[in-house]
Amino acid sequence: MKKAFEEFIIILVVLLTTISLSFAHHFWVEKVEPNKFEIKWGHPYKRVDFYNPQMIEKIIAYNLKGKKVSIKRINMKNKVILETKNKISLIAVLSKPKYYVVSITPQGKKKYNKMTKKEALKQGLQILDSFYSQQFAKSIFTYSDVVTKPLGLKFEIVPLKNPLNLKSGDILPIKVFFKGKPMEGLIIETRGHKKLGKTDKNGIAQVNVPEGILKVIAVRYRIPLKDTSKADYKAFTTVLTWK
Repeated sequence: MKKAFEEFIIILVVLLTTISLSFAHHFWVEKVEPNKFEIKWGHPYKRVDFYNPQMIEKIIAYNLKGKKVSIKRINMKNKVILETKNKISLIAVLSKPKYYVVSITPQGKKKYNKMTKKEALKQGLQILDSFYSQQFAKSIFTYSDVVTKPLGLKFEIVPLKNPLNLKSGDILPIKVFFKGKPMEGLIIETRGHKKLGKTDKNGIAQVNVPEGILKVIAVRYRIPLKDTSKADYKAFTTVLTWK
């Protein structure tokens, strides 16, 4: 009995130390035809999953002059397609905030549940983590001035020079904003949770351009909640992609 309990504690500690890295599903946008784009969800290079189109709260598109333009949203059964007659420089996507609880099954595996902490406790789940999550994504297709400027998103990565002119391994200065303010001490990652750097007191980091056709840069930020009845944290993820 004692040995089984010790093994459970070891599993629990390992899971808790890796949870912040494991919830890595995120959105990005890819061009699939000259005037058609698809919002994708999953892990770039690893897997693309279907999702409920209602997960997408807002879509903002910018043309080659850096101006906002209309874009037609087509909700499919399990994904979102975008169509436009404009030449697009950048598309930003905001997800709807959602409560999540990470629990541990009797087999010692993690399970993500779309529910509040209060609901999970009522069901008797063994809670490892609980958070209120929202995601932000920016995908660059053609350079315009808007690429290197903040868009005013709650959480965003801003490249400080044109990333489309750089190749893998080149240095790209970026700046991370949360509610319009530069954020210090945030970890910059790419696919596979590879660390690219950390933001300084001005919210700036010098990162190597990731490898692969699709370049992916991601940052996460958590804020502890005072009222922990529904969740322990607010969890934000922002992703920047380009080819």
